Amino acid sequence: MQSVVAGVVGTFVSRYSDYDGYWLLGFLVGRANPIDIDLLPDAPPSAENSADAYATRLAILRFQEQVDKHHLPMSAVRAARLEIATLPSSRWQEVRGKPRRCWELRVSGRVEVSSGAVYEATTTTWVGPHLPWAESRRHSSQWGTNGTG
Repeated sequence: MQSVVAGVVGTFVSRYSDYDGYWLLGFLVGRANPIDIDLLPDAPPSAENSADAYATRLAILRFQEQVDKHHLPMSAVRAARLEIATLPSSRWQEVRGKPRRCWELRVSGRVEVSSGAVYEATTTTWVGPHLPWAESRRHSSQWGTNGTG
């Protein structure tokens, strides 16, 4: 299960997690409160097309993919969550020759299995808020509207 949690965190943070052709994390950084996603929701996630709703759907999908990839039974999972938090540390980076403020973003996954064992994985990365003029957009015909490939 540790590989599942690490896989969810790693794939969620990757450039392949994009929203409308842009890196999803740029839409999620800079919030005062963390985003907490239940990876085992009781009801289907919202079909709304906001970045937050899309992040929730994508996190749930990534979790299901990782469980399937490792041939583990979903019934063994008691609880699973993903948290996305903007940390207070920031720095300036040049993007296309212009300075841009970026924040450290922490993405943490936690899974509890029926035996009571808990598995966790965390990563941090530097992320600037989404600015279309400063970012490269993935080609929509190749990656689709919300780029899951």
